[in-house]
Amino acid sequence: MNRAKEKTLRPSTTSRTFLVRVPEQATPEQLEARRARAEEAVKRLKDGAEFARVAATYSDAPDSLQGGVIGWRSQQRLPELYVEALRP
Repeated sequence: MNRAKEKTLRPSTTSRTFLVRVPEQATPEQLEARRARAEEAVKRLKDGAEFARVAATYSDAPDSLQGGVIGWRSQQRLPELYVEALRP
């Protein structure tokens, strides 16, 4: 990551996460079921549902019952996918 981009990010951020687990050897049916679950969660969020409720209902993340909150993290402790999404 270049230094100019790093400076545009906050040194740390609090965020929430949502996870739909997919088995390593997933069958096409399992993949479709997981995709449908994720799409239903996104639909509910777009319809205005509270993130914490959707996370508790649909997420497989260990923190889902806490509303998906992963707490404060420095950008160095976030996956690159998250860092990219946080860029202005």
